[in-house]
Formats: sequence, C-alpha cells, structure tokens
Amino acid sequence: LAYPLWSWLAAIARRAPLRPPGRPLSRLEAPGLWAEVDAVANRLGARPVDAIYVSPWSEIGVVRGKSLRRALRGAEERYLIIGLGALRNLDVAELRPILAHELAHLLERDLVGGHLAWHLREQIQKGQDALRERGLAGSWHPAWVILGQYERLGRRLTLAVDRYREVVADRYAALY
Repeated sequence: LAYPLWSWLAAIARRAPLRPPGRPLSRLEAPGLWAEVDAVANRLGARPVDAIYVSPWSEIGVVRGKSLRRALRGAEERYLIIGLGALRNLDVAELRPILAHELAHLLERDLVGGHLAWHLREQIQKGQDALRERGLAGSWHPAWVILGQYERLGRRLTLAVDRYREVVADRYAALY
C-alpha cells in the first residue's frame, strides 16, 4: 500500500519543468495589459507575475514554476495565462476582478498544494490506465482496488480544499 504512494511522490519530485501553454507576451508587445496586471497585483499587495502567456484558448489562470522549495519561500516563478478567447467582448473593468481572482491564488500560495494534488491525481490516472490497457481493470485485482481507494480519498480531500481556495480568491475579486 505504501509503495504506490511512494512511487507517485517520487514521480512528482522528478517531473519535467512546467511549460505554460501559449507563447510569452513581452512588456513591449502589450504594455497596457502588463500595466493592468501590475496595477491589480500592486493593489492586492501581491508580487507581480514574471511572465504573461497568451494562448488561443479561453482560459485565464495562473501557474507557478517547478520548484516546491522556492514556492514555499515565496520565490517561485509565477505565470499568468490569458486565453485570447476569454478576452473577447471583455472590457478592462471586467478584466480587473478576474485578474484579482487569479492573482489571489498566487498571493495565498494556493498553487503549492494544488500542484501536488493535481500530480497525485495524474499519477493515479496513469496507474489506472496502465491496468486497463493490460486487461487488469476490475474489482478482482488488488492494484485496481487500491488505486480506486486512493482516487476516491484524494478526490474527497482535494475537492473540498479546491472549493475553499476558489471561494477565497472570489472574495479577493469581490473586494477588488
């Protein structure tokens, strides 16, 4: 029972460096957007983001760099991802609370535990997929049962925490 958990933690520790989706947007390319992001961060008392990435999709979110040790010290790289689809018909006044919500995740250091939970879920899914590919997915196989228990327990624990983090970030957006 302890071996799968240990192997998942080891896989998380040696994961590949995070590459945000899209392409980096320099300050020269979008000085107005950078000024808005910096102004929102300043008003919240948050450290500004290190990079803004634009993607063709419709998400707006934040991610942090790879190092858990740097994250715990508050020195991690911080990226804002803006999907161009999300900006459609959105004016600056509407964008500011969204930015406040996302930067609140960085301010509250939400992403440190969130990455760990996400990677644990990913490793459980990989284990289940591997068993499924080998025809070993069933209640008769001990590994399948153990992975299912880990998945249910992990979902139960992380969903409550994820919801709480979103409520806190929404509060920052509302107060903004």
